[in-house]
Amino acid sequence: MREKAPLIAALVVVFAVILIIFPGGTAQGGTLGDSWLTPSDPQAGEILYFDNFSSSKSGWLRFDAGDVLADYRDMAYRITVVPDGAWWWCRANKNFTDFVMEIEATQISGPDDNAYGVVARLIDSRTFYMFLISGDGYYGFGALNNNTWVKPLEWEQSSAINLGNATNQIKLICKGDLLSFYANGVLLGEHREGTLSYGDVGLYVGSVKGGNVTVSFDDLRVWKLKRS
Repeated sequence: MREKAPLIAALVVVFAVILIIFPGGTAQGGTLGDSWLTPSDPQAGEILYFDNFSSSKSGWLRFDAGDVLADYRDMAYRITVVPDGAWWWCRANKNFTDFVMEIEATQISGPDDNAYGVVARLIDSRTFYMFLISGDGYYGFGALNNNTWVKPLEWEQSSAINLGNATNQIKLICKGDLLSFYANGVLLGEHREGTLSYGDVGLYVGSVKGGNVTVSFDDLRVWKLKRS
């Protein structure tokens, strides 16, 4: 297990600051004719939200503060985090309950000891879930409720994660209190967490050692979960 405990406090602080100052936009990209709307999971039903980031008008935050850059580039949405040990995120300003969420994430540059992925059931800067992977082959899930870690972010290694400057398909399924985590179609783990039942979704990038991490996100899709 990889230790990243010293970053947890910084994570909460950065998350809170960005939420207050930069609340993000309402993303509405993509078209229903796009072939990538076909779900890869049999539990996925009606499409609820999609963005292939082909248009800078789809509503995601465009931000350049020197230490952090987030913008549309090369038909995708790219986030760069410069400082060592810094974390940054942005949100879609949506509200979902039970769903299947998929996105393609590509590490463009930076040290492999990093963290990137998705946030879900986000209420505010003090209450959310997060599912992250890293360029050196780790994944982790954390749950924060009212600024208290009900499930601390812990890291496990998996050979299913493509290493270094590569693309990984990240999938998160929220079904009641059961959360399922996938990378490249492989189930990495599951966790039961009944703290949150709804909320926003978003994208996340963090540097751990060395800084200057750039990750590109593409083809974000959210489907309503079929009733069993």
